[in-house]
Order: sequence, then structure tokens, then C-alpha cells
Amino acid sequence: MGDENLHKGHRQRMFKKFVDNGIGCFEDHEQLEVLLFSIYPRCNTNEISHRLITRFGSLEKVFEASIDELRSVKDVGEQAAMRIRYFGEFIKSLTAKRPKNISLSSSRKMIDYCCSLYSLPISREIIYTLYLDSKYNLISQSEVGRGSTDFANLDAWTAVHDAMAAESVNIVLVHNHPSGSNIVSNADINATREFANLLQKLKLSLTDHIIVCGDTGHSLRSMELLKDIWS
Repeated sequence: MGDENLHKGHRQRMFKKFVDNGIGCFEDHEQLEVLLFSIYPRCNTNEISHRLITRFGSLEKVFEASIDELRSVKDVGEQAAMRIRYFGEFIKSLTAKRPKNISLSSSRKMIDYCCSLYSLPISREIIYTLYLDSKYNLISQSEVGRGSTDFANLDAWTAVHDAMAAESVNIVLVHNHPSGSNIVSNADINATREFANLLQKLKLSLTDHIIVCGDTGHSLRSMELLKDIWS
């Protein structure tokens, strides 16, 4: 009875956590745990996700494992192994279909791409960082902040970590104004300068800060704001 009460409503709480904060709020084992809900209707998938990641070393390696390797893990039967393997192949297929060689070599291209990140109706501020190579081609991107209708905190250290992992030399900061306001606030200016200063200390460069307002966007660099910080 104690275990049952402890886990009552756990799955609903996990989904609420995702809806409120995005997938970035989950540790790797939690991401896998939630994914396994559809495979195990009643089982404690937290324990299984821990065992899988311990066995294979990382979340990515779990999805690269063969069906036989997956079956060697306690409580992972043939049906579960096949479904996990399918998820892995599905993720690989999606990745292969993503556009490659996206060039963001001009403010217009950058703004258009950033606007596409907010193409669905969004009622809160969300912050992204884009990681570009030396020719301004997109390598990868990260969500690094999610907040309220008019404020979000930038997780600068996650942005730095991901920039280093991508070996990026040009970093673009992006956030939205859900209200549609095109006013660049003092908070926007201060956050941009603080982030640029942090990157500079680590020998990284901030290339631009794009603010998306409704269906358009503004480049702080093109607006000639904070002239001294741009790479």
C-alpha cells in the first residue's frame, strides 16, 4: 500500500512538469522513464530507465542497443526491447530528415530562422541559443530558458556547455516577446551584455541577439545596439 500511494499520480506529475518546463527540465533517466510509460502501462519505469542507462552508459547508447542487448536488462522483455529499438530508429530517421547546411549568414536569414522557432502560438518567453560554424552555418541549437509571459531566465552555463560541445565559434541568442511588443527593454540589453561578457571570458563570441515579436524579429546587432560586444 505504501509504494502504491507513493507512486499514485506520478505519471501525471511528470507530464505536468514537462508541460510547464519543457523536456530540458528532465535528467536523462527521467526522459527515458516518461518515454517508457507507453511501453509499461503499470510498471515503475524509473527503475527500468536507471538500469538501461547504467547498462549502456548513456541515453543515446540505450537507443543504439540491439534487441538482444536490450533483452539482457532486467524487466526488458522481447516486446519492450523491440519498441525501444523502434524508438531509436525513429529518432535516427527524424534526424536524417532535418535540413542540413542551413546558412544564417545574414541578419535576414537569421531572423527568418528564429521566427520559425516560434511558429506555434506561445504564451511565455522561451530562450534559445544557436551554434554556428565559422561560415555561419547552423550546427545545433538549445533551449536555455523558459519563463512567464514577459520574463525568462537565461541558463548561461548550459548555453556555454552546449556551445563548447558543438565547437561553435559564433553564438546567437534568441528570445521572444509573446505580447508582440517590439520594444527592446533594459532587461534585454543587460542580459545581452552579461552573456556576451561571459562568452568573452571563455574566448567565445556572441554574434547577435534576435528578439522575435509576433511574426517578425529584430536583430540587436542590425539595430546598432551594444556596438562594442559583437564579434
